[in-house]
Amino acid sequence: ITLGTGLGSAFLIGGKRGVEGLGVPEDGWLYHQMFQGRIADDVFSIRGLLRRAEQAGLRASEPKEITDSELWLEFGRDLGRFLKPFVENFRADKVLVLGGLSGAFDSFQKSLNQQLQGLAGDGQLEGEAPLLGAAALFEDRFS
Repeated sequence: ITLGTGLGSAFLIGGKRGVEGLGVPEDGWLYHQMFQGRIADDVFSIRGLLRRAEQAGLRASEPKEITDSELWLEFGRDLGRFLKPFVENFRADKVLVLGGLSGAFDSFQKSLNQQLQGLAGDGQLEGEAPLLGAAALFEDRFS
C-alpha cells in the first residue's frame, strides 16, 4: 500500500499485479472501499491523519508535526482493521507500507502489526512509490 496524498494499493501475484481473483478487489484498488462509513482514501491519507489530529484537538499542518503517540497508534490500529479482511482473503505473505507516510512507519507499525499478525513492513521507496506504481500501471495498460 502507499500512504500519502491518498491510499494506493497493489496486489502482487508471482511478481505481477493482480487485478482479480481470491481476495483481490476490482483492479486491486482499496482507495474507494469503505471504513467506518467513510471512503478509505479519506481516512488513510495525509488529509485523513490531519483530520484525525484536528478532532483530537491537535494543531498540525503536516504529519511530522504530530507527536501524539496515541494518535499514531489509533491510525495503525484502524489501518490494520481495514486491511485485515483483504490480507486474510488474499492470503498475503507481506504487506509493504510505502509512500509519504511510510517515513512515520515506526510510529504506527506496532498497532498495525497487532492487527495483521506481523505481516506489515516498511518499504524502501517512501515518496517515490506512487510514481513508480503509476509508471507500472501505464506500462501494463499500454504494452
